[in-house]
Formats: sequence, structure tokens, C-alpha cells
Amino acid sequence: MAVQLMNRKTSIIILLTMVTLAITPPSASASNWTQFHCDIEHVGYSTSSASNTGDIAWISDNIGAHHASSVTIADGRIFVYCDDYLASLDEYTGEVLWNVPVNKTPDVCGSWVTPTYNNGYVFLSANETCCFNATNGSLVWMFEPPTGMGAVDGGCTISSGMVFTSDWDGCHYYCLDEETGEELWNFTVDGKAQSTPAVSIANARVFFCSYVGICMDDGVAYCVNMTTGDEIWNFTTDNSFCGSVTIGDGVVYLPEYNFDGDGALYALYSENGTVKWTKPVERTDSTPAIAYGNVYVCGGCIGSSDLMAYCFNATNGDLLWNTSASDELGNWKCSVAVADEKVFVGKPYYKMGVMDYVGTYALDASTGEIVWSYPEGGSSPAVADGMVFTVGGGRVYCFNELFRGDVNHDGSIAAEDAVMALEMAVGSVLPNDEADMNRDGKVTSLDALMILQIAAGNSGI
Repeated sequence: MAVQLMNRKTSIIILLTMVTLAITPPSASASNWTQFHCDIEHVGYSTSSASNTGDIAWISDNIGAHHASSVTIADGRIFVYCDDYLASLDEYTGEVLWNVPVNKTPDVCGSWVTPTYNNGYVFLSANETCCFNATNGSLVWMFEPPTGMGAVDGGCTISSGMVFTSDWDGCHYYCLDEETGEELWNFTVDGKAQSTPAVSIANARVFFCSYVGICMDDGVAYCVNMTTGDEIWNFTTDNSFCGSVTIGDGVVYLPEYNFDGDGALYALYSENGTVKWTKPVERTDSTPAIAYGNVYVCGGCIGSSDLMAYCFNATNGDLLWNTSASDELGNWKCSVAVADEKVFVGKPYYKMGVMDYVGTYALDASTGEIVWSYPEGGSSPAVADGMVFTVGGGRVYCFNELFRGDVNHDGSIAAEDAVMALEMAVGSVLPNDEADMNRDGKVTSLDALMILQIAAGNSGI
């Protein structure tokens, strides 16, 4: 029997060596997610396709990924903040490529930061702002704020050769030279400098926020000249601007946190900071996402208020839908991602002082109905190259629809996939779902033959 099996395997391998045609699946609309909330304007929207099924492509090891941080995706790599270090993972396997130690951000209510990628370098604003070589993690430069304070619930933004960052209770935002880390200008705010700056290149403006302090009133949103740091306008609220601005078409959107009740979502004219509209939402630091003529945001704090995700008309602020409080989706830390007619949001967890996420959800962008869910991950999702990425429990999660036949996950079906499927069939390699072509729950030589037929171009599918 063993001899017959080996002869059969050898025959198939001989056939496989004759195959030269590989069929590549229809490519997803690729879109890197290189900065916090996608890009310098924080739109939170990707042109990429995104999973309709919630299939898991991979889950990383427990690398200590910060529970409230978001990942950055560029050039086949994932970059993620892990408190005491910055890690780079392979985008398609989750394998750790490198990690480097960093001085973590001050711990303020589980504060988070998100890395930024630009032109082969990755930047992180934690206790200091650092620039690393994205390929190997080597340090290029480090900026230590003169105040000695680090960024909280934010990070840096890269645009036009400049790095925009903050120092929280040092009460400053900084503009640095991208190549050297040299300070170009700084801006003093009234209160805590807490947000990831948003940049409008067209108008040469940068937007950021501040608030007086935890459980204290008054917040200010600022618009300044991105080259000089000169103030153009500011807008003051009775509550707290603890989150980041999203830039739309002539309008900026920003969330308000109210320590004593409902928060708000503001739409301000970007030219002068006057109010276009404002709508009540659960208290939040969530950075809004803009897509399909709508604004998406979530809010709420476990133990203090309901948890909800919302969709508003971007023009007039009309509420189009919101999730049910019983679903407990979204919270004050989670910024939703939008792609492929879906909204991606997390289900938070808080118990005995521990914050985390215990669910990733895809909602229909038009109705808010649940499309799919997975009982892990959920922190501020990101979307690129047809995949959805998120963090939870110290791990990074990647969701992607199964591409049956692509056994080795290289994006194509070729002879090598059939060889690997045959190895799975005889028990020498652990099976995976991609090799189960006929969906019978097991991998056999028949699956290997079907893969061979596709690779040879004879399948007709």
C-alpha cells in the first residue's frame, strides 16, 4: 500500500513539473493604509476590496500588540505598536520580521499610538518621536520633546517632508524635518495636546485638538499653517476635544468627549472654523471616517454610557442609522474603517481595570446591519490589499476571503500548491482550508488533482 501511494505521489509530482501556467486571482483594489486612519486627512476609507465572509487569513503570535492601537500597512509589511517595542510583520503571513525597543507612551487610560510609514521609513511617536528604517528597524533619528513628555492617544502624521507630532501634557504640537528630526516649529495649546494631526496639503493647513484634562471642561480645535505654525483659527467647546480631526470637502469633522453626558460630532467649515452642523453621539475620541457621502463614527464608555456606531449624512448631519445599544459595538477608543460598502468596528471589553477588544464586526455601510463577525480582535481596524487588519489580546488579526487552491498563500495557483496539497493528503504537512477544493472537510489527492487542473488552465473556472 505504501509503495502504491508513493508511486501515485511520484506520478503526480512528475505531472506537476510539466505545469508552467499559473492563474492569478482577480486582484483586489490595492490601497496602502500608511498613516493613522489611512492617510494624512484621516478619512478612514480604503479603495480596497474587503472580506465578505470574515474568514481568517492569519493570526499573529501574542506579540503584545497594544489593545487600543491600529496597524499601518505598506509595502507588504504591517507595523504595530507593542508598548515597549515597535514590530514589523509580514502582511501575508503575520510572521514577525523585526522588532525594536521604544520608550512607551505615558499610560493615560490605556493610551495608544499608531505608527506611520513614508518612503521606506516608519515613524513612531511614543515617549519620543523616532524614525526607523522600515526594512530592518534600524534607528535613523530620534526627537525628544524639550518638555520631556510623550504623545498620548495619537501619533505622528507625515506630509511634504514634515513630521507633525505632540507631547500631551507638555501642551505642544511640533513640526519636524522628516529627514533629520530637527524641530521646524512648535505650537502651544490650551491644555493637553492629544490628537493625531490631520493635514490638508491643498490649503497648507494642519488641524489638531486639545482639552484641559480628565473630568474637566473646555476643549479647543486648532487650524494652523503647516509651514509656519501660525494660527489661522480655533474653535472652543464646553467639553473635551480628545480625538483627531477628519478632513472632508471644505469641512472638518471632529468628536467631542463629555465626561458628564452625551458627546457630539461636529462639522466645521475648514476655512474659518464656524459650525456647519453638530449632532449628539455617545462620548467619544473616535476619529470619524468619510465615505459614500456619509460620516461614520462610534462612541461610548463601558460602565458610563451605551456603546454605539453611527452613520450621518456628511452634508446636513441627518442620522441615517445607528447600531443598537444591545449590540455593544464601538466605543470611545475605536475608530471605524470603511471599505467595499462595509464599516468595520470592534466590540470592546472592560473588566477589573483591563481594556481590550473581543470581537471584529463588518456592518453594511448603507444600513448598519451586521454582515459578519468574529469573536476576537476589533481595535480600530485597517483595510488594504483586500484584507482587514485589527488588534486584540496582544495579537494582530488578518481577515481575507479564502482563495481555494492558493495553498501556500502567495496570491496565485501554481504547481507548488498542488505539491503541497498532496503532502497534506499523505499527512506530511498540516492541511489548510485553501487546499480543500471540494469543501468536504479534508484534503485528499483529489484536491491536489483539482489544483493541478487549475494551474494547468484546464479547469474552466
